[in-house]
Amino acid sequence: GTRRLEDARSGRVFDYRAKDGVYQSFIVGGGGWGGDTSRRAELWNAAEAAETRANSCTAREWILALPHELTHEQRADLVRQIAHDLAERFGVVVDASIHMPNKEGDQRNYHAHVLMTSRRINDDGTFGAKTRELDDRATGRKVLQEVRGQIADRINDALKASGRAERVDHRTLKAQGVKRAAQVHEGVNATNARRRNFKTTPQQEGRKTLREINEEAGAMAAALGIAEQLRVVREQIAANDRAIGEALAAQA
Repeated sequence: GTRRLEDARSGRVFDYRAKDGVYQSFIVGGGGWGGDTSRRAELWNAAEAAETRANSCTAREWILALPHELTHEQRADLVRQIAHDLAERFGVVVDASIHMPNKEGDQRNYHAHVLMTSRRINDDGTFGAKTRELDDRATGRKVLQEVRGQIADRINDALKASGRAERVDHRTLKAQGVKRAAQVHEGVNATNARRRNFKTTPQQEGRKTLREINEEAGAMAAALGIAEQLRVVREQIAANDRAIGEALAAQA
């Protein structure tokens, strides 16, 4: 479906068609909204129209890292299952897009952007109450952990069904009892900056800074200077040895 959305309230146009790499998109949920993305603009304008405050949250986004070991079809089935889980659990409409790795980045970085309406959907397609359980301080963290666990289970089921031995775990390393440092992930801000042709820092890319390079060069130059001095001293000693040898031979 179209990826050019016009905000009916503000008149702003959001054009996502330039964001290449999307190989499948779909919408799931009740109220007659489920299906392809042909009604995407209508869906999100209706969701925004249901809000009474200008700063109200219209959608919640989940960014899912997908196993590169799966096929395109298997990844699509996986994301569709996760989208249905979210739609059923919270009674919302879910808009999902599956992305290919960026050509300049890690070629294993298959991922999905999953948007779910912040309000529950009624049978007639209108929007009802907010999903406050995700905002509540007492329940929010617990609910998020449960959803993350459910997503991890779906991913592991897909890996198992495809005959893969790899598994994922939504828990922190500490909770898993693993004593090692967490791996560094680039993150969405660094990725977007790179895609906008802004350079990330050397530290973010695991490269040495200019200062580190200069310090190492200085240390190497100093080491080479000492080596050169030693070479000159050795030559002088050798020359002195030859001169002494010649003098002794002449006296004999």
